[in-house]
Amino acid sequence: NYTDWAKDKQFYVGDTLLFKYNNASHNVYKVTGDDFNSCNVPSNNSLGLFTGNDKINLAAAGKKWYICGFTGHCNQGMKLKITVLDGTAPAPPPNAASTLLAKATNFQIVLGMTLSIAAALIMV
Repeated sequence: NYTDWAKDKQFYVGDTLLFKYNNASHNVYKVTGDDFNSCNVPSNNSLGLFTGNDKINLAAAGKKWYICGFTGHCNQGMKLKITVLDGTAPAPPPNAASTLLAKATNFQIVLGMTLSIAAALIMV
């Protein structure tokens, strides 16, 4: 169910959609909202993708609609509707090391450096 998959996803200009499928039994067409709702497959094959490993660069903000053009597939739910947001995607959450460093106070950093220097002097 592509609707359920997409409902909590955010897409931004510059993102890329990757459609991976068996090209002997599926394809991807970029369509209008009306064609999406009625599962109307365009007669113009230049609007379709057929490799089974298709990348679509999301170059502009707005609603985007994609369907499988094989008979009956769109009506059975093989269709995807997304909204592409303007701007850039938020940064991924920081990893544990950068989080710890960000939480460290200047005192903790100086204390750590002092202890490291003291340990080095003791070993000499």
